Amino acid sequence: MSTKNICIIGAGAAGLCAAKRCISAGYNVKIYEQCSILGGTWVYNESIGIHSSMYEKMHTNLPKEVMRFEDYPFPESEQSFIEHFTVLKYLNNYASTIKDKIQFDTKVLKVERSSDNTVWNVTTEKNEQSNYAKFDVVFVCNGHFFHPRIPNWATNLRVPTIHSHDYRKAQNYKDKIIAIIGAGASGTDIGIQIGKYAKKVYLCHHNYKSTQIQLPKTLKIVPGVKDANKDSLILTDGTILQDIEAVILCTGYRYSYPFFDKALIQTPEDDSYVSPLFAHVAHVHYPDSLFFIGLNLVVVPFILFDYQVGLALALIAGKAKNITTNEIKEWEPKRLKMLANNGIDVKRYHVLADKQWEYFQELCKYSGDVYKTPEVVRKIYDEVSEGRKTAVTEYKKHIYKIVDSKIFIKHNSTNLEYD
Repeated sequence: MSTKNICIIGAGAAGLCAAKRCISAGYNVKIYEQCSILGGTWVYNESIGIHSSMYEKMHTNLPKEVMRFEDYPFPESEQSFIEHFTVLKYLNNYASTIKDKIQFDTKVLKVERSSDNTVWNVTTEKNEQSNYAKFDVVFVCNGHFFHPRIPNWATNLRVPTIHSHDYRKAQNYKDKIIAIIGAGASGTDIGIQIGKYAKKVYLCHHNYKSTQIQLPKTLKIVPGVKDANKDSLILTDGTILQDIEAVILCTGYRYSYPFFDKALIQTPEDDSYVSPLFAHVAHVHYPDSLFFIGLNLVVVPFILFDYQVGLALALIAGKAKNITTNEIKEWEPKRLKMLANNGIDVKRYHVLADKQWEYFQELCKYSGDVYKTPEVVRKIYDEVSEGRKTAVTEYKKHIYKIVDSKIFIKHNSTNLEYD
C-alpha cells in the first residue's frame, strides 16, 4: 500500500507539530503557508490588516517551562515569560528539519471532497497562479486569531477604533483617554502597556464586580459596554464614558474557514465554534482524513497540539481505541447539552481551562498515546493563572525552575521589567 499524502494548512506551531509527527509516522507531507516565513501568530509585523495579531512588546502569558513541546524544551534563559521573537526563534529551530516541506506565500483557496469521495482536492494560489493538488488527509492548522469579532455598536464611534488584532505599539496612545473593551488576557496586557503612556485607560469588563485584578493607577475597571455614541461609551450600568479619544476592542475572534463549503464546515452561533467535529479535532463524517488542530482556548497550546495530532494519527492509521461511530456522532450534541445544563455560553464551546488536563487524558485514551504531561506542569499553570488574577502587573517577573515531575521552584527577579 502506498503511503498517504497529507496536506497541512498553516506553518504555525500547530502545523509544524502536525508535520513533524506525520513525517515521523512515514507520511508524505506538504505544508501551505500564506506568509513568507513560518511561525503563524508568533510573527510580528508592524503592518496592520494582515494575518498576524502580534504586538511589539508582547511576552508570553505562560512560562516557557510549561508552554514548550514536551520533547523539545526552550533554551535556558533568565526569563520564564519570554518575548514573542524568542518563541519564533524556538519554532524555527523546532522546524529546522522540515522547512523543505513548507510552500510559502501560498494561500489555500478551496478544500473539497473529490467526486468519487476518495481524496481531498486542494486549490491554492501563489504569485497570482492557481494550483491544484490531491491529498488523502488534510490538517487545518491556520489558527483562529485573524477574524476579529466586532460589536455592533462600534460602528457608531467616530474616534479612532481598532481591534486588538491591529494593536502594535503603546506609545501611539500617549496622553490620551483610552477605552479597552474586554479584560481577558489581551485586554489586560494591552491596558497595562498603554497605561504607562496614556492619560487614562478604562478597562470595560462585563464581570467587573467579580474581578480581583490589581491594576496601575492609570487604569480603571468599569462595566461592559452596551452602546456607543460618536465619542462616548454607554456602559451596562447606565454610566456614560465621555471624551474617549480612542477605543481598542479586545473582543475576541470568530472562527472562519472560507476555503470550505458551508455544507462541509459550519461555524454556528455567530461563528462561535466549529462543527461538526469529534473531540474538537476530527470531522464527524471524515474522521480519518479531516482534522482541526488548536481550536481550543485557555489552554497550554503546544501540549494541546501534540495530543490532538496524536488522536488524528491514530484515526488515520485505523488504530484509535475506545471510539464507536455513535460516539463520534454524539460527541458534539453531548457537549452542547453540557454547556446548556451548566449555564455556560456557547461561545465557550472550545474553551477548556481547568478541564484541559482531563481532555488531554481523554485524547490519550482514544489514541493509545502515553499521557506524558507531568503533574508539575499543571501546578505551574494553576499558580500562573491565579497570579494573572491577583497580581497581573507582577506575575511575569516570576522565574520558574522545574525540579522533578512534581516539584518546581519559583523566585522573583527585580531586574525584569515588562513594557
